[in-house]
Amino acid sequence: SFAMSSERAASGAKYADGKGNSFWTRGNDDALLSLKGEADRECNAVEATEGDGSAGNAAFRATGNEPGWLAIVDGDTPGLQVDVDYGERRFTVAKPTEGADGWVGKAADGTDIKLSFQRTTCQDGMSGETFEAKAMLAVGTRQYHGCGNFGGK
Repeated sequence: SFAMSSERAASGAKYADGKGNSFWTRGNDDALLSLKGEADRECNAVEATEGDGSAGNAAFRATGNEPGWLAIVDGDTPGLQVDVDYGERRFTVAKPTEGADGWVGKAADGTDIKLSFQRTTCQDGMSGETFEAKAMLAVGTRQYHGCGNFGGK
């Protein structure tokens, strides 16, 4: 966090803290972030929409840490792919049942799989990345927690 004051600018709005840190808007959709000792960062507005596409072609993509896991709900054909324990175990649910807050089904080996979400901002504890939803994954009796994004489909 930086306490910045408004500064005079030829165009846009500029804010700086007098220590080499500044934020300067350029029109409605672009800005420049300058932090002392770091390369300048160009900032571009991203349209906020339901399913902003950050999960690619998937309907939903979720991930978590300790142990690492990944769950992807396919956007084209019904399907749920799950990797748990840093990819050491994999499960596929060919046709999960979709509910208001997630998907549930049985993997080919009979393991119960449930991926659910809460539509609230979630921040990854390791990377600091912000996601659209909190995610909960149940593989049999094992519970995993993490964050997820909705895709374009």
